[in-house]
Amino acid sequence: VEEVLDYDLSLTSFSLPWAYRMPIDQMAGIHTAGTSVQNRGGLPVEAKVEVWHDTVCLGSDTVIMNLLDEIASSQIAFRLPDLKPGDSIRLMATTWILEHADEDKTADNSRYIDVIVTDEEMGYDRVSDEMFANADDYVIGAETELAAGLVFTLIERDTLTDVAVGWGMPEDEPVWIRVYEWNAQDTCLGTLLYEMQGSTGTESGFVRYELPGLLLEPGEYMIAESTAGFMLMADRGEGGFYVLSNDKPIFQQNLGIPAIRAVFGHDAVVRAEDVAVKSILSPDGDGWFAANEKVEVEVQNVGYQKANASIGLWLNSVLVDTQAVRLEPYEIKSVVFEADLSQASTEYALMAVSRMEGDEYAGNDTAVK
Repeated sequence: VEEVLDYDLSLTSFSLPWAYRMPIDQMAGIHTAGTSVQNRGGLPVEAKVEVWHDTVCLGSDTVIMNLLDEIASSQIAFRLPDLKPGDSIRLMATTWILEHADEDKTADNSRYIDVIVTDEEMGYDRVSDEMFANADDYVIGAETELAAGLVFTLIERDTLTDVAVGWGMPEDEPVWIRVYEWNAQDTCLGTLLYEMQGSTGTESGFVRYELPGLLLEPGEYMIAESTAGFMLMADRGEGGFYVLSNDKPIFQQNLGIPAIRAVFGHDAVVRAEDVAVKSILSPDGDGWFAANEKVEVEVQNVGYQKANASIGLWLNSVLVDTQAVRLEPYEIKSVVFEADLSQASTEYALMAVSRMEGDEYAGNDTAVK
């Protein structure tokens, strides 16, 4: 039987939408901490809940709990002092009973959040150089292709320029990098904003995968990598990640947080209007083709404004057809044409071209096959 004291508070939660590594630009502005306090004493209490940085109280709230085991929640807004990249900060949330602080003798009134301030990198993992040196103990994966993703919360508008992934003993395997919007309410993927294929390389450590500069509004996003083999580093601590290889993302615990980080570079080239032809997906290879062979072209709006473009298909330097396409910001879409590829023993050269008034970069307007 546990004795119920007259006055006994417990700070049961303290949360912020922060990563362990936070870019300096994301630390400006107003932040809101969520706290929960439970009254574990037998008497009604009025309690103070405070958020501290070093010796400075950043913000506070007052809560009232009349019943045993009653829980009161608070949203405490605050601003941080001036910070610089390289700073390590510890925030403390604490609670105490007004007029009876000395009568609460328990040691569960405080919780802490630690953050490393970076120049441009956001990361939730705690993978270290020492872990790379003992990669066998920290790699995760599967024999077949496995897609692993992390949810990133953006507090301020920023431009995602690279994704960094930590590999342990990689063998130059192909890897897909994908960036999605994230629907937290339904725990599902939203719009695919960008995807690219790269290589894991052959040396343990972080590999950066360059993106075209995605201007992201405050909100939640999923960044995922997809590869086969046991190469993805994870810190084996608390937390987890989502496995995206199924119809619905499944949260995976007990392996820690994988080394997938977002990089918000300062010199990003951000374009408002830019439609790119990513590739000609089909047909593929040699063989017998039809007089009305389907030709699938993948295009993407890599600008942050809606786009209306004209996509043209050329066959052996002769225009086959053009199609109009409307794209949301960063949307990927397939455009399907028909072409006569029926003549035997003939080599065909396909070219897809995007045309849009005001397109800011012509270097990605064409794909050939």
